Amino acid sequence: MSKTFRSHTFLTSLRSAATVATFTILTHLASGQTWSIGAPFPSEARDDGASFVIGDAAYCGTGVLSWGGTTIDFYRFLFDAQTWTQVASMPDGADRQYACGFSNGLRGYIFGGFRGGAFLNDFWSYNPSTDSWTELSPLPADPRSGATSFVIGQSAYVVGGKNTSAASLSEVWRYDMTAEVWQQMGDLPFSSWRAAGAAINGKGYLAFGVDTDLNFSDELWSYDPVSDNWSQLASLPEGPRNYAALYTLGSDLLAFAGFSPPSTFYNDAWRFNVADNIWEASAVLPADGRRGGMTFQSDAAAYYTSGLLFGGIRTNETWALSLPAAVAERKPEAFKLSPNPTNQYVQWSSSLSVNGTARIYSAQGILVGERLLSPSKNQLDVSNLTPGYYFVTLPSTEAVKLGRFVKY
Repeated sequence: MSKTFRSHTFLTSLRSAATVATFTILTHLASGQTWSIGAPFPSEARDDGASFVIGDAAYCGTGVLSWGGTTIDFYRFLFDAQTWTQVASMPDGADRQYACGFSNGLRGYIFGGFRGGAFLNDFWSYNPSTDSWTELSPLPADPRSGATSFVIGQSAYVVGGKNTSAASLSEVWRYDMTAEVWQQMGDLPFSSWRAAGAAINGKGYLAFGVDTDLNFSDELWSYDPVSDNWSQLASLPEGPRNYAALYTLGSDLLAFAGFSPPSTFYNDAWRFNVADNIWEASAVLPADGRRGGMTFQSDAAAYYTSGLLFGGIRTNETWALSLPAAVAERKPEAFKLSPNPTNQYVQWSSSLSVNGTARIYSAQGILVGERLLSPSKNQLDVSNLTPGYYFVTLPSTEAVKLGRFVKY
């Protein structure tokens, strides 16, 4: 596969020693990880479903069932309780497989896919407060399935896919979740279908997939939203594939599972060290390889539920790969923020003495505000912030504490 690519620039780096010290817990992670099997997906086994995370729950649904039909049902997985419950299905006639799922932290989104021989470009939003779906403006382009998505701030990027005119596409579309507007960006320097995507530190990442000539890829690319450029990184050492999952591990990535022809279903996991541009083998799933499952993650674990096994067998197993303890330290018990989500103020409760300057960072690690604190002042005015995820650091007598909140 012949490719050319353009150089990219880095986004604004973290601006102070305190910031670096705080985010060090996200970049220097313990190596011990284990797989465990949990509550099975509570409906018919399926593959090619979609998922998104809102707060402390994941939402999974759609997909193709064992008899070949597509479905509209959705289920919520609570991270704390480790339980599934059914939520509102998508409207009748909105069944699909190969859809794109993503979230802005307040609402979930489902885009496109494939149903009954037809490619789709319709676009839906799920509101957990009302347990309801709303149809939004469709993508102003050809329908497609099997696109990849990642979210940077309040922008979702929908990458690649395929339609009736191409086995895979190179188009990149940005959806502004605040303005609710689609915008076409510069194309990928290649075509891609059923790749894996994730975003960390203000950059998007696209891994693997298959191109329009049906070549399977082992490549990893990074996307800079400021320059609208793609850059190639180190390739996976073993097994080009599509249908893989891509998670975040602090400032690193974790790739898992996938498929390559004619019959290889992977159960391996690989960690990508972004700073050093190297892949390292991680914990292998102690079960059959799989593809096309629904994937999501919490602070404590990366999850993979349902999917297709060798021989065309669909499973409703849910597996969790424990994340290093440092990831969970983002929400220490001694430091809690409320209300969360919030629109105007965020308050903290802590058993520690808090004094000094609170610093607020965007989801990309960019400093967006500072507030001088005292023991008698335990709230921050965040009304001027745009909706999205934020991190806040509070200096205490013990250390700089890190929390996060959602502004709506």
